[in-house]
Parts: sequence; C-alpha cells; structure tokens
Amino acid sequence: MAHIRQLITHTIENKYNKRDLQLDQKSEEELFNFVHNPQVLLLQGSIVNGDFITLQTKVEDDKNKSVIFYKTAAKDLIEEDAVNNLNIITLTSSAAESLYLILKQIYSPLLSITNDVYSSKLQKNITDLQAVLRILAYGKKDQEISVIQSVEDEVDYWKTLAQNKDANKKERESASSFCELFEDISEEIQSMPSLPMLETREAVENVGGALDDVWRITVKPYPQDRMIHIIDVIGHTICTTIEKKFSNVQLWTVSVEPKDNEILILLSESLQVMETWTSACKSLTETYWPNYALHPWSGKPYVPIICLNFQDRLKQIHEIRSTYSQLVKLLTISERKELKTDKMFEPFQNINVWICNGPSQAWDAAIARFSMNLRPAETNISEKLRPRLHNISTKQINLIKGK
Repeated sequence: MAHIRQLITHTIENKYNKRDLQLDQKSEEELFNFVHNPQVLLLQGSIVNGDFITLQTKVEDDKNKSVIFYKTAAKDLIEEDAVNNLNIITLTSSAAESLYLILKQIYSPLLSITNDVYSSKLQKNITDLQAVLRILAYGKKDQEISVIQSVEDEVDYWKTLAQNKDANKKERESASSFCELFEDISEEIQSMPSLPMLETREAVENVGGALDDVWRITVKPYPQDRMIHIIDVIGHTICTTIEKKFSNVQLWTVSVEPKDNEILILLSESLQVMETWTSACKSLTETYWPNYALHPWSGKPYVPIICLNFQDRLKQIHEIRSTYSQLVKLLTISERKELKTDKMFEPFQNINVWICNGPSQAWDAAIARFSMNLRPAETNISEKLRPRLHNISTKQINLIKGK
C-alpha cells in the first residue's frame, strides 16, 4: 500500500503546490478502503484545512479544486504493478466545464484521427455533447472566461447568449453585436496562415480595429477583464501563426546570399506584424479607451507579455542573422573557411527559439557562444578596414589643408 499512498499524496501535494501534508483519521480510512476493496473504484482528494489532505470515495462537485483517482478495473491495489490499474484526472472548476475542456482538448482530437463510420458517429455525438456542456459551462455570467481558448469560442459564447431566452433585450442585443464583430475577427485570424506576411500585418490591423468596435458598444459594455483575456488569446494566436510560417525555414543553416536575404526579409516582416499588434494593444488601452467617456478603460495599459517576449526574440534572431550576413560579405571564401563561418550558428541548433516565456539560460548561453565565435571574424575585418579608413582620413585632412 505504501507506494500507492505515496503516489496519491504526492500528486495532491504537487497539484496544490504544498509539501508534507497530513491525512486525518477519516481520510486514512477512505484511502485504506480504496486500496483494499475492489468494489471501491474512486478516490477524490482535496485540501480543505490548510495542512490536511481530505480523501473521500464518493465524488463531489463542491470543491474548487480536486484530484480524482479511479480504477480501470474492480481490483485491489496491493500488488507492485497496481499503479497500472490507476488513472488520474483533476477538477479545477465545475464538472460541466472540466468535462467540456477534456472532450475538446483531448478526446475529440484523438477520435478525429480515425476516420471510420463508428468514429464519425461518435465524433458527432461528442460535438453535440460539447455544445450542451459549453452552455452549462458559460452559465449565466458573462464573466466566465476560463473556457474561452480561441476566438471561435468567443463567437460561440455570444451566439449562445444572443439566443438565450432568459436574457433580457439589452443582453441579447449586445451579444448579437459582439458575435458579429468576433466573427469578423475570426475570419481575419483564420486567413492569416495563408497570407503573405505583409497582408498578415494588414489583417492584424483589422483585428485591432474590430476590437475597438467591440469596446465602443455601450448597450451592455464589454467587460475589461474579458477584453484582457481575449487580447491574450489573439496575441497567442498571432505568435503561433508567425511561428508556423517559419516551419520550413532553416533558421540556423548557413545559406547562400539570395536565401539569406529571404530569411532576413521574413524576419523583418514578422517583426513588423508583432509590432503592429503590440502597438495596437498599447494605443487602445493607453490612449483611446481610457478617453472613451461612455466606457473608459481603467488602470494600466495592457500588452500581453508573451507578445512582447516573442517580439524581442524575433528582433534578436534578426540581429543575429543580419550581423552574420554583413560580416561574411566582407570576408573572402578562403577567410570564411579559415574562420569556419559555416559553424557560427551551431550554438542555436538544439534550441527551440520560439519558447520565450521568460529568461532562458540556454538562449543566453547560445548568444554568448555566438558572440565569441564572431570575434575572430570581427578582428579580421577590422584589420582589413583599418588601412582603408586611415587612407580616407589622410585624404580628408589633405583636402582640408588644401582649402
């Protein structure tokens, strides 16, 4: 029983980010029953009173957060391989919301892989169930935003509210307006993957304009915390779209000049897209919305940190490639071989450069190594240019004296 007990307690401790938690007597009995009684198939764990884990063998939906362990077969858990008969799920919200998210993010994609008649029917039933669960998860509050993970989810939310007969006229009217605007935003975002980067920038500008229209609807104003959330969602989508445009680009392969220029142009245009989005977020939440008297933005301006980090990373990559390109152009073929310029990008080759949630020791170390690799080339070039610069300066002095 010791290894199962350890698994259960450690899992709950990790979920709550706490250590050395104790079980009260009742929880000890419930754990013993779950382990030794084949007919007890479920154990729900949560923390109620600070340092104590509460365990029960009947699931309840009144917990803010809990971990549920369930058996895949009616057996006891006393053998060494008992862990193979144990599955784990977590609840972080209502049962309807948790089931909706599990179906949407896990089971629906898994079932869509198989394309036979039974899977198709099952997929349709799951889609129908998701629609019902989504309504339950949204509830009656327009502040429920945790289930909104895409602009399409936001469209579905306002469409559901617009059709809700229990809502009053103003709520349905504003919901209908929000739905139309987010449908426009969704179309812009869905078009981005197939657009050239310059047109992607235009689509981002259009999204910013549509969000401004959303904010200026005053029949029932759009909540500020919801706007922050949807700005995050859109920002993440834009970052993902740009990342995918580089999926077939060998960022850290030394290329011939035409290909090298193509990569630099793509990086530059991608940076412009991100700057367009972060600039739109800043101007809307710093200048336009705070001064809109009918629905003023309160507090600090908001720009998603993930977008700022992604923008900085694009800028760094562009600077690295640009610096390399400029230096190599000043070297002869034999000098390039001698200085091994074809290996200068090696520090970056095992790094996922698109993971930029915060400080990265691996990325900083790669930049340091790249800078060190550049020094011999920089020294070579400075020695080549020094006589030329000296000659230019001498000629300028002579011209001045001649005057």
